Amino acid sequence: MKSKTMSLYDAVELSFLKLEKRLAKEGVRDISCMDYEKYLRTVFWKEIKEWVLDRDRFRCVVCSAEKSRFCDLEVHHRSYDLDVLEGKNSEMLISLCPRCHKLIEFYSDGGKRVCLEEKDRKYSELKRNHAEIESKGLPLRINRYSRKGGELFEIKYIGDRDHLDFYSVESLMFSFILAVFQRHHDELKIPLPFAVSRFYQKSGAKIKNNKTGKDVMEVKIADSHTVIKVSNTCRYPIYEYFSAYVSEQKYWYVIE
Repeated sequence: MKSKTMSLYDAVELSFLKLEKRLAKEGVRDISCMDYEKYLRTVFWKEIKEWVLDRDRFRCVVCSAEKSRFCDLEVHHRSYDLDVLEGKNSEMLISLCPRCHKLIEFYSDGGKRVCLEEKDRKYSELKRNHAEIESKGLPLRINRYSRKGGELFEIKYIGDRDHLDFYSVESLMFSFILAVFQRHHDELKIPLPFAVSRFYQKSGAKIKNNKTGKDVMEVKIADSHTVIKVSNTCRYPIYEYFSAYVSEQKYWYVIE
């Protein structure tokens, strides 16, 4: 990577000229006439991508997710004009995490967006929504009930539904259960394979006592709310565990 003070084109010019020369020999008029997948495999594109990621500090420009071994950032074209493809217009290139990139490129039903203006509107919408998450957070309301055989906690997200494009109650519950299990791994058993889909099964995700085989708690999601049933044989303060766990998360919080 060359100096951060260099413009994109200055940083990739040598590779561009080599690619341009090769295309001329192949009878290809310019980069816009290349197969796009082939273009993405060139050294030239790889240098463009690295420059853009470096400019954006290796963070998604929408949700600020950082590049890591769990998150390989991508570069999104807001335009496919020749000056953008040639690295002469860096404003139309942005760093995105795979999740945000997918939200921009595809509809919720899996269909692909093809209109660049529509993609840009989605990009602006996502930026606005995440900014609202950063300022307002993700509120949960918990109703706690005593019941025969134990306790029941009903957890409901009461914020903007669009904000769940980024963070889901399912993921929150999944990580919470893993945290409880890790805390008492010698005593508890979780259903294997353990996945978010367990929450939607009729019986929910049941956590059992490793020795007795009896249920400790059951987590189930239906009709946009989550229910945690805690057995009267459970000796762990699950409600306190959950409240403390939520308070440690970046955006989630409980409304008392």
